[in-house]
Amino acid sequence: MIDWKPSKTATLIAKSVVLQAADPRRQPLIDSGVLVSCEQSLLSLGASGRVFLSLVQFRLFRKLVYFLEWCMLPGIQLHYLARKKYIYNLLKDAVESGVDQIVILGAGCDGLSQRIVGEKHTLKVFDVDHPATMGGADVKGRDNAIVRVPSKLDESGLAERLYLAGFDRSLKTIVVAEGVLMYLSKGEVGSLLIELSHLADERPAIIFTYIDCVPRADISFKNSHKLVTWWLKRSDEPFRSGSDASSLRCLLGEASYRIHKDADHKVLANEVLKFVGLADEVLAIGERVVLAY
Repeated sequence: MIDWKPSKTATLIAKSVVLQAADPRRQPLIDSGVLVSCEQSLLSLGASGRVFLSLVQFRLFRKLVYFLEWCMLPGIQLHYLARKKYIYNLLKDAVESGVDQIVILGAGCDGLSQRIVGEKHTLKVFDVDHPATMGGADVKGRDNAIVRVPSKLDESGLAERLYLAGFDRSLKTIVVAEGVLMYLSKGEVGSLLIELSHLADERPAIIFTYIDCVPRADISFKNSHKLVTWWLKRSDEPFRSGSDASSLRCLLGEASYRIHKDADHKVLANEVLKFVGLADEVLAIGERVVLAY
C-alpha cells in the first residue's frame, strides 16, 4: 500500500459493512459499535467518504454494488461478515478461557478491539496496523484498555514495539491476524509466526486467515474474476502468499504451532450464517480461518 494513504482494502471492507447494514437480513451479523467505527473511518476520508455514506442510503445504489460484486467475486461481502463473526466467537471463547491480553494485527477500521474489550474488565488489547490506516480509526474503550501500535507488518521489530507500548509477557495472550497474512510473502509469514511464538512467556494462540491454494497456482479466491487481482495490484495491495493445508502445517510447525480449527466457507455457513437464516446464501470461496496454538 501507499505509505501515506489508508489501506484501500480496509476502506473497502468498511464500506461493505456500512452497505450491508441496510439489509435487514444481514443486520444481526453487524454489531452497532462496529458499524459506527466503519462510518467514522469513512468520514475521516473526507469528501469521498461522505459521498459514499450519502449514496448508500439509496436502494438503487446498493443494488448496483451487489450486482458488481456478483460479477467480480460472488459472496465476498457476506464472507466479510461471516468471517468477522466467526473470529469474534473464537476470541470470546478464548477470553472466557483465561486470555487477558489480545494483539490484533491489521486492526483496520471495524472496531473489533472496542467490541471485545467489553467482555472482561481486566482485558488489554493492542491494535496494530499501518500508521495511515490507523489514522482513520477512532478508538474508544475502557481507560487504557486499548493501545494503538502503528507498525508496518512487513518490517521486523513488532515484538519490541509491543513491549514499548506496554505489552505484558506474563499474561496469557492471543493474536488475531484477520485478512493480513496473504499480503506478506511466505518468508515474512514464517518470520512473523516465529516472532509471535516467542512474544509472551506462554506461546500465544493465534487466529488468522489465509488463502487456500495449491503451490504455483494463482493466489486468489477460487470464484473471483481476474479483475479482482488487477485491482489489488493497482492498489499496491496484491496477495503475495497462499498455502494448501499440508504446506501450512509445515509452516506453522516451524514456529511450534498446531492447527486446532480450520474453517472454510462451509463451516462459516454452518456455524454462523445458519443461525440468522442465511446458510444457503453464496459465500466467497478460498479464504479459511484458522485457530492454532
